[in-house]
Amino acid sequence: MGLTAEEKTEFKEFITAAVTAVEEKTSLQIKNIEEKTLLQLKNIEEKTTNQFNIIDYKLDAIEKQTTQTNGRLVTAEEKLRKLEKSENEHLLMCPQAERVRKLEDQALSNKVIKGFIVKTVIITSAVMSIILGIFTMINLVL
Repeated sequence: MGLTAEEKTEFKEFITAAVTAVEEKTSLQIKNIEEKTLLQLKNIEEKTTNQFNIIDYKLDAIEKQTTQTNGRLVTAEEKLRKLEKSENEHLLMCPQAERVRKLEDQALSNKVIKGFIVKTVIITSAVMSIILGIFTMINLVL
C-alpha cells in the first residue's frame, strides 16, 4: 500500500517547504551570530586599544623618568671626571689626603647608584615585556 502520485507530490511539497523554512531560520540565526560576533570583536578591539594606550602612557612616563635620571647621572659623571682629573694632578702634592679618600668614596657610591638604576631599567623592561606578552596572549585567545 504505497502512496499515490498525489500523496507523493504533497509529501515532496511538505518536505520542500519544511527544508526551506529551516534554511531561512538557519540563515537568520547565522546572520544574528555574525552580527553579535562582530560587535564582540569590536568591543574587544576597543578594550585592547585602551589597554595599549595605558601601556604607552606608562612607558612614556618611564622613559621620561629615565631620561631625567640619565641627565642627572651625566651631570654627576662630568663632575666626577673633573674631580678625578684634578685628583690625579694633585694627588701627590695634596696636603689633604683624607679629603681625597672621601672623594674616592663618593665616586664609588655614584657607580653603585648607576648600577642600581641600570638594573631597575632592565627589570622594568622585563616586566613590561611580560605584560605585553600577556596582552598578546589574551588577544589571541579572544
